[in-house]
Amino acid sequence: MAESTLFDTYLGNIRDTLFGEKKSPRNVEKEYILPDGTVYEPYYDKAYLDEREGARVNREQGTTFSGPDPDQIHYEQIQERNSFNDWFNLDSVAKIESNNMGDARSKSGALGYFQIKPHVAKDPGYGIKPLVTVDGTYTEDDILNTPRERQEDFVYSYLKQAKFIFKDDKPKTILSYLEGIPGTKNIASGKKKISTQGIGYLEKYMLNGDLKKQEILKSFPQLKNNPKFGNMIREDGTKKSSTGWLGPIKHEDGKTMTEVSVNFDDVLDGAEIPLIVPTLTNKEINILRKTNIRTGTIPKSIINKAIKHALERDAQGLSPFYSDSEGRKK
Repeated sequence: MAESTLFDTYLGNIRDTLFGEKKSPRNVEKEYILPDGTVYEPYYDKAYLDEREGARVNREQGTTFSGPDPDQIHYEQIQERNSFNDWFNLDSVAKIESNNMGDARSKSGALGYFQIKPHVAKDPGYGIKPLVTVDGTYTEDDILNTPRERQEDFVYSYLKQAKFIFKDDKPKTILSYLEGIPGTKNIASGKKKISTQGIGYLEKYMLNGDLKKQEILKSFPQLKNNPKFGNMIREDGTKKSSTGWLGPIKHEDGKTMTEVSVNFDDVLDGAEIPLIVPTLTNKEINILRKTNIRTGTIPKSIINKAIKHALERDAQGLSPFYSDSEGRKK
């Protein structure tokens, strides 16, 4: 290729370019003459060029350019995300919402791993970042085709903001994903009753190990006397047997008893054990039918049998509670 003084001059004048940067009508750098005689204006505004020039000078001088370090910002974002996942793992949301099925669709129009509704994905409000979809159309297919990582980013933005709004209250933060932030505020303040669906939603996270019963009751004390909450869930979050060692027993108040979980500080480190065990007599069972389990006095003979049963089962490496897979032993 023949040498060209004009072209060499042009190459010496031109700066590095950033693909896709829009041209600004103001603050553009001085014009350059292209080899064909036309005028060239760089597609950068002056602030960007000054920053690049400053960075170039500082590198030559061996000094550090002012401003945030992009690598440090990225590291802090990762740390913040990890800290949130330690507080509440987002994998639980996908498990509870869709059983980790990417093509899941609900009757209410929720979609994907995290059951995101299109109108919420597009405009969630409360400073939450909208879902970044593949096509930006927010159709059902667009949301379903959006990678799980982006769906999770949206859920993270949503729940992080809810966590801030509800002052690190985990049960309220989790419930807001079902009821919405305004709805959860109304439930927490007593302006709205928590729905059966909402109770079941909290129980699912309890069974999954994300919430504890007392933690939920502290956030929503109105559930303490709600017969629909936690009847089939033990304090440790495990699910109760629907039959127990002796089958369902009808109490005088109309409720059905299967286990009647109790605990004692000096027995198995305070773990829950069943009060209804295979060695109870008919007379003792009838006493339980007539006794208020929460406030009444339980005979010592029943308590002793429950403790003995629990210790014997534990010594065998077995749970003191009845399991369908094991069957009843009398």
